[in-house]
Amino acid sequence: MAIILIIKEASKKHEIILSESPFTIGRSRKSDLKIDDSRLSGLHCSLKLSGGRAFITDLDSTNGTTLNNKQIKQSPLYLDDIVKTGNTSLTLLKTKMTDDEIKLHTSNYRNAIAERLAETNSTSSEVQRLKERRRARAKAAQAPVPEHVRAKNAIGSKKNKDKEPFAILTRILKIK
Repeated sequence: MAIILIIKEASKKHEIILSESPFTIGRSRKSDLKIDDSRLSGLHCSLKLSGGRAFITDLDSTNGTTLNNKQIKQSPLYLDDIVKTGNTSLTLLKTKMTDDEIKLHTSNYRNAIAERLAETNSTSSEVQRLKERRRARAKAAQAPVPEHVRAKNAIGSKKNKDKEPFAILTRILKIK
């Protein structure tokens, strides 16, 4: 059907049908919806549909745009989200959406995407960690063993238990 945005300012309520073309909100006459709010910039934010999803973009406003009390630059919108621009609030209207549109705009959908991203990130970071370990082992295997370590290893080995440590050291260090 349609994705409708409810905009509540001090004494007015607007219902806007979102489309693929950006819909701007601000104090300026150039904005699609002019709101008299001193905390809004001339062109404060824009809203549009992309792939059937609603998105909000802050247009480098002075006071910013918050989504669920967090400052944002751009974000998808969900049914339970509350956008604040100055003293104006914006929410999505569920009653006019189709079942598919509701599914795209529910927090369950957001959680599923977040879980997939977390799985992808943890898998890639785990793979990266394993690669780093392999590189470190290969580098250690190629590095020459310092003489003091060879001497320590020779003194502590089982086959040299009966020999005197000084004789072992002189042999390793080639002292005659």
